[in-house]
Amino acid sequence: MAYTLGLVMATGVCLPSFYFYSLLAGIRVSALQVVGQVMKGKAATSMMLLGVLPSYVAVVLGAIVFRFPHDWLRLALCLGLVLPFIAGLWGVRAIYLGFVRLADTMAPERRCQRECLLRRLTLACAGCYAAVSPVMIYTLWVYFADLFAGRSN
Repeated sequence: MAYTLGLVMATGVCLPSFYFYSLLAGIRVSALQVVGQVMKGKAATSMMLLGVLPSYVAVVLGAIVFRFPHDWLRLALCLGLVLPFIAGLWGVRAIYLGFVRLADTMAPERRCQRECLLRRLTLACAGCYAAVSPVMIYTLWVYFADLFAGRSN
């Protein structure tokens, strides 16, 4: 629950930044187009995760069947916790490329001036999104763990 809700909340936090930075760079973009670009990034993350997951499961099952040491199993399980964030970098790349491609909608005489600014702003905002998502998930994870354990603030 924390993972799903954390990604949705991180998207909600970062959407205004994507919209504002696009307008600052001179692109006429609607809020719906920004949501579409971010959802495209989430879809790319999901597809990458679905592609990597069978290989991960095969490696972990092989480690269990062949009785690898517990340290190796712990490392494999920690990799499983980090795997969605590694796959998420593919989604961040898709968001970056989507916004950079929006520079093609600008007039050619303005594109040269604004395209570099758009690339830098989009890269900064994509990096912010990549940093906000794990923090949001971890914060919710701790909150839900305390809530379900009966320790409320």
